[in-house]
Amino acid sequence: MRGDVALLKNALAYTMLSEGIPIVYYGTEVLEVAGNDDNRVGMWEFGYDSSGEVGELIKAMNGIRKEGGLGWGGKDVDEKMVIKAADANWFVFQRGSVVAFVNNFGKGNGGGKSKCFEGLEWGNGTTVLYGDGRTYVGEEGQACVELGEGADPVVTGRM
Repeated sequence: MRGDVALLKNALAYTMLSEGIPIVYYGTEVLEVAGNDDNRVGMWEFGYDSSGEVGELIKAMNGIRKEGGLGWGGKDVDEKMVIKAADANWFVFQRGSVVAFVNNFGKGNGGGKSKCFEGLEWGNGTTVLYGDGRTYVGEEGQACVELGEGADPVVTGRM
């Protein structure tokens, strides 16, 4: 496979949770198809296997969209995306009760990377819905996130 899976997963988390209808190209969930030099390759050659890490992310993001009311007919489907923080490595946005922390550190570079963000409601009922990181309250009461080793996106919410 070409490229960095962690960067792809972060981009897909943004695509799936931001405003509008998420559009994901055929075969993205199967790394052997997505990373193939011939972008016309069929998924049947790889058994339609969507159980890999990217396929699991897409399933999880669909679940979060549904449970968080962000999909068609959901209570927060009309909620606008609010950018909470952005810098060279982090992009944090909120839609309804879902907050996504996406990053560009890349696979294997996330361990121990953490940052605290002002302006996020944090507290009772906020849980990590996706990602290998953790969240905590900083010394001054701000919302903080620490990435896992894989540098996957961290998605939190109150469901």
